[in-house]
Amino acid sequence: MVGQAKYGWDRHGWEIPVELISTSIVLSSVAKLLFTCCASFTRLSFLFFYYRLTKPLDMRRFQMLLCVAISLVLGILVAAFFSIFLLCSPVQAYWTFPPIPGSKCIRELPVQLTMGSLHTFADFVVTVLPIPIIMKLQMSRSKRVGTLSMLSLGFAITAAGCVRTYYSWYASTGNHDLAWDSWFLAVAVLAEVNLGLMCCCAPTIRVLIAKRVAPVLNSGLAKLSSSRQKGNSVSSESYTEKKDDLANIKLPGLMLDSGRPGAC
Repeated sequence: MVGQAKYGWDRHGWEIPVELISTSIVLSSVAKLLFTCCASFTRLSFLFFYYRLTKPLDMRRFQMLLCVAISLVLGILVAAFFSIFLLCSPVQAYWTFPPIPGSKCIRELPVQLTMGSLHTFADFVVTVLPIPIIMKLQMSRSKRVGTLSMLSLGFAITAAGCVRTYYSWYASTGNHDLAWDSWFLAVAVLAEVNLGLMCCCAPTIRVLIAKRVAPVLNSGLAKLSSSRQKGNSVSSESYTEKKDDLANIKLPGLMLDSGRPGAC
């Protein structure tokens, strides 16, 4: 939002003022680092959660796999910092415009696609890793289905990562407008990060709903049901009273005296 409001991210590349290009590149680098930190720490929270669940059990192999996955996520986090600060020599040549005379930079697109693919692969690993273990645990079918459905949201994160990697390639190749086409990349990044946070908070939200929200909803439904029952009982009583009143009405023209001659 800051980039769109102040640094021309809502314009075409040729419409951005020259004096804003360097600041815009710095802001883009900061956004990449923030995305990497957010995505990596979300994955780590998942992996530590898996480790805490399996710690009381004798699952050494699975815990070793968790350690390997944690090392992978930390490696991606460290590599992301190096991929930004070691692209150019000197370092400031990456965000300086016009370019510094005599500076050297490697192509950013292969590095960017490699990091994007590693992020997506890490999302897939974190999603798939606990599924075989959950299938072996002794739990009811409903709990197993609920747990697997919650974890399956990770495939949506992986899909968002694939979209992010595609638009990262699309915006940086050919004659595409990097500043304009990066809008789709930003949407994919926001979707990936927010879906990850939602999945990470799902176990806690489930407990919160069970302890706080569900009692309030149940009491509200009980009050609504009781009020409806009272309304139905009042209406039935009034209907009975009206029926009795109609039965007690005497109409003289239709009354026949049984003692009078000719009466049936």
